[in-house]
Amino acid sequence: MSVAVAERMLLDADKSPELANVFRVIADAECDGVLKFSPSLCRELARTVVCRVYAPPLLELCHLVRAADACGGGYSTFFWGSGPARPAVFRSYIERSRIAAPDVVRTRSGMELKYPDGDFAVTYSRMPFLSALMEFLVSSIGFQALDDAVQELVGFDVTAKQVSDTAKNLASQVYAFLKPNLSSAQNQRKFRHLLAYLGSEGDVSPENISDDLVLAFWVAESAGKEGADFKTFRAVFAAFLSFIQALAAARDYAALENVSTLGADRAAGEIDPGDFEYGMEQAIEMDNPLDRLATPPVDEIRFFTKPESQPLEHLVNAGALAERLPLSVLRNEIFGTAQSRVTQGLRRRLDAQAMSALIDDSIATNYAGNRERYRSLATHLDRVALAGFQVLAEAGRAEALLILLELRPGLDFSALAGYFEQDEMLGDNVESFSKHGVTSRFMTIIETTERLPKPLCDFIADSKTAFTGLSRKGFRESDTQDVAVIDGFAASCVPLFTLRKCLGGFRQCLDRIGDSNMDWQARFDADKAVFLRQFHLLYGENT
Repeated sequence: MSVAVAERMLLDADKSPELANVFRVIADAECDGVLKFSPSLCRELARTVVCRVYAPPLLELCHLVRAADACGGGYSTFFWGSGPARPAVFRSYIERSRIAAPDVVRTRSGMELKYPDGDFAVTYSRMPFLSALMEFLVSSIGFQALDDAVQELVGFDVTAKQVSDTAKNLASQVYAFLKPNLSSAQNQRKFRHLLAYLGSEGDVSPENISDDLVLAFWVAESAGKEGADFKTFRAVFAAFLSFIQALAAARDYAALENVSTLGADRAAGEIDPGDFEYGMEQAIEMDNPLDRLATPPVDEIRFFTKPESQPLEHLVNAGALAERLPLSVLRNEIFGTAQSRVTQGLRRRLDAQAMSALIDDSIATNYAGNRERYRSLATHLDRVALAGFQVLAEAGRAEALLILLELRPGLDFSALAGYFEQDEMLGDNVESFSKHGVTSRFMTIIETTERLPKPLCDFIADSKTAFTGLSRKGFRESDTQDVAVIDGFAASCVPLFTLRKCLGGFRQCLDRIGDSNMDWQARFDADKAVFLRQFHLLYGENT
């Protein structure tokens, strides 16, 4: 994929449905039986708006409004009554007009405006684009807001400062319209910088972005002019994650826009609906399981301490890309943390010698240590889920069965078949099963009988041990009687399972790398040398 194609796709996918509809209306506008604005003009307009470089053209447009008003028919007739937006059409209209204002002069190339505080010229060749920009203003902020803003530009004795102030007013209204309909200017700047760098490396397809490329970009760009965006490795990794997700979504969006048939025959130009849906799911901001654990009623339970949650946050933020860029995830966790420690030294205004010592001592662990940390986190995740089973089973909540099926998917329940026969009684004080569903029957079984299969007995015993072994909010004996805590454990199942899947997939990815003869210590030593050298360059005595 070329840089030009990637940039066009990103710009197209960046627009909200409302903004996309504005551009579509402009592209479909007709005048005298032909398209009012050429396709190339519409593309230029979209690029100007989406890239947020509309301020200078708005100033040109305001000068043109002043000139159009002087043509006798008012600016409305000039823009909407003169014909299709073509240089020759505007030239013909102006040449037929009687210029009423002495400070507006017709020239061979366009219109010249003379102000007490400066002159300005608008050429015929720019008028079609400025006309399209005028159409955008009407479709976005509305004609009334536009007309109110430009009233100072009609009549006599207009100054260049008045024109400039009007342009600034319109720019602020456009900014307000774009804010909910377009990504931030900072993200766009980052994406353009990434595109330029990737273009110098060759193909910019997301599949070609590797761990080595991410590291090379940080080394090359962290000390450059764009340092505010790319100085930290964490900022670089986050930018690449957003870029890959956006570009993949843009490609799927473009495929849907241009495909003639949905289906599975790729050779015939069809797109698999499942592939498209998957791509769009990645583009939508995903429900963060850690956020779910921090909201009521789940926040009644402290599943993770801050040191436990930090590596999970990095994995969740990376999403499915964690398994595509595993070394970047490890670098983000280890060296990103080290860089944070170093920047704290900057805030404490350490002298050069102390800063150098801090840099050399900033890296607290290695890749083997981090892999062990992930193993411990996986064990802890299973432990809190087991403890949740104990609380929910004791409360008779059906969510307990979800935990059992998640943690013991291969458990054989055939020995319990007899307990599910119609009207089977477990005792004089137990109600007939015929009035209950399978889930509630199962919960009754594990509460009232000791004749359970050993694996199930072991699971129940493990859940009790897990609960009593945790001494934090939500895991105390008194908490099991609190309805809010019980509801919290019930609501925690899905986010905990999501984290478990995310962590399990990443650990398997690291294991596969190890099985492919990766020398983890040698890799860490090489990376450590790169990061320490860059830290000294960024924060050492010569900075």
